[in-house]
Amino acid sequence: MSDILIFAGTTEGRQLAQILSENHIPADLCVATEYGSAVLPPLPGIYVHEGRLEVTGMKSLYEQCHTKIIVDATHPYATLVTKTIQDSIRDLPLRYLRLGRDEGHYRGENAICFYDDLSDCIRHLKTTTGGILLTTGSKELPAFCRCKELKDRLVVRVLPGMESLKICLEQGLDRRQIIAIQGPFSLEMNKAMLLQYNCCHLVTKESGSVGGVDTKVLAARELGITLHMIRRPDPCATPSGELDMEEVLQALEDHLQKKLQKPSMTVILGGAGCGDEESMTIEVKRAIEEADVIYGAPRLIEKISKRARTFPYYLWKDILPSLERLQQTAPGQKVLILFSGDSGFYSGCEKLYRALLEYKEKLSCQVHVLPGISSLQLFAARLGISWQDACLLSLHGKEEEQWLPLLLDKVCFHEKVLFLTSGPGDLNTIKDALPGGQGLTFHYGYNLTYPEEEVGIITDQTPPCIKKGLYVGMIINPSPKKRPLVPLLKDSYFLRDQVPMTKEAVRKLSICALNLREGDVVYDIGAGSGSISLQVAALSGSLSVYAIECKEKGCDLIRKNQRKLGIPNLKVIRAMAPEGLDELPVADAAFIGGSKGNLIPILKRLRSINSGMRVVISTISLESMAEISSVIRELPVTDLDMFQVCIHPMKELGTYHLFTGNNPVYITSFTFA
Repeated sequence: MSDILIFAGTTEGRQLAQILSENHIPADLCVATEYGSAVLPPLPGIYVHEGRLEVTGMKSLYEQCHTKIIVDATHPYATLVTKTIQDSIRDLPLRYLRLGRDEGHYRGENAICFYDDLSDCIRHLKTTTGGILLTTGSKELPAFCRCKELKDRLVVRVLPGMESLKICLEQGLDRRQIIAIQGPFSLEMNKAMLLQYNCCHLVTKESGSVGGVDTKVLAARELGITLHMIRRPDPCATPSGELDMEEVLQALEDHLQKKLQKPSMTVILGGAGCGDEESMTIEVKRAIEEADVIYGAPRLIEKISKRARTFPYYLWKDILPSLERLQQTAPGQKVLILFSGDSGFYSGCEKLYRALLEYKEKLSCQVHVLPGISSLQLFAARLGISWQDACLLSLHGKEEEQWLPLLLDKVCFHEKVLFLTSGPGDLNTIKDALPGGQGLTFHYGYNLTYPEEEVGIITDQTPPCIKKGLYVGMIINPSPKKRPLVPLLKDSYFLRDQVPMTKEAVRKLSICALNLREGDVVYDIGAGSGSISLQVAALSGSLSVYAIECKEKGCDLIRKNQRKLGIPNLKVIRAMAPEGLDELPVADAAFIGGSKGNLIPILKRLRSINSGMRVVISTISLESMAEISSVIRELPVTDLDMFQVCIHPMKELGTYHLFTGNNPVYITSFTFA
């Protein structure tokens, strides 16, 4: 026999009973209607009592069940029931706990009309026109039906129980005005009902997210209809006030002298495929069917059939607070978060997964990741081209100056480049930037899996893409170059004019000393003809290189060499260092080939930009070496290396081969500490 009695009829009451059952704690559960019994899952140890009770009946039940603690988990609007429960325990040595419900966060919404009671809402609705979807339940129905002009405009959504249907028919509603269905209702279901019945107004109670208000608010906002919300009545006064689920469970633990194991939330991060349900894996489809709540971008959740409540959130900063509220109000929910394509391919899944691991104890959740089919996989299949040896890129959400050089570099050195885009503008940019005369084939895919799907080839004669939608691309290069493993641009490749140039052998030594890595940002200060800048940029399209040169003649020559060599990931900056460094991205490495007497200020500025920057200096004067020695004593550095090189290149003179003399060059390299 139990000494805990729960007055239920709400989601929270059923959840509390389930927690007790799973912890092998017997309890009695009171529900008012047969429908309240029907929606309960089998719960071992939970004894269900069906029917409405007055004060006398409640007291008899307490005596019969040897009740010591009562949990009032009735609906927040069932104030009469709560008052009856409180009257029944007056002068009895029973502990009373009121399990409240989260109100939600709607009162700041400008598009919602709030009312203190039903009469205020009805009075305002009389001044309006258009259909009304009424979701306040069957008990409030008579108040709306007394007004003939409102009654004819109503579509009522009630529980599929005999009592609810009887009230609807007694009020003279046409059967076409009745939607008898069990929630929860997703955003799409709410929108579909509002559109199907041509409703201009949606009436609800302030029942919180557990009561499905979140998705009603979103549906009204997206369709541009008016939402009318009846404020929650003030809770009946209780000694302890309203408690949330955590507080009620803590009180029961104190009563039982036993720790209750709360059900953990299951969170699945799933790849939704390419747009329609047909491209989803069986695992993800099953997760959709079993989920209580689904999060995802609007275009994902509006295309799937499901019973769960849905929220159009896809950023971790929006999802985590929502999950936290959900676990507090409804422990043990099954949550699915959908990501387009494959969860492991340029997806927000990884960031959210790491955030969930940090929140794991707070949320008490189990996290699982399910893969999906990427649109690039599907696109390659449409083309009949394998993708295991392709270079994969995402241009989505990135600046053109960041992705375009990288893409062109990959096209130059790979037979196949597959990429995601941000839209038609990216395709137009790529078409204009691709070099001609190399036999490249530019395939595109548009809205794959949707009815308007297109797969085709873009040529110089193809008009600009203008249709909005989801685009992917593949560029085939039948004769890709092989990337050199060491710097190999010879002096003879460069246009010279009268601008100084770092010699080939010195370039190789200096660039090796920079210790560059993929993705680094590099400054070439005093760039001259750009031989260092261009050689560095040619190493990898992932590098971002900035050639800083104060003379216009030098800048023009660098640009000419850039065009001649076809190197896109270099920017020429006409400026004097250190002032010209102020607006540039933070560098990982810097080469100084000319300083105009500003070597010490330049080095100090570089260290202020990045205290761990790698620096290489090439100089031929003893005065510059003295400055370098002074800086090394003043600024902390590591990995210091200094050497002198004498380069004597061979030249042909008639039938003779002679070595010519050049000035010795001093190369200094170090890392700021």
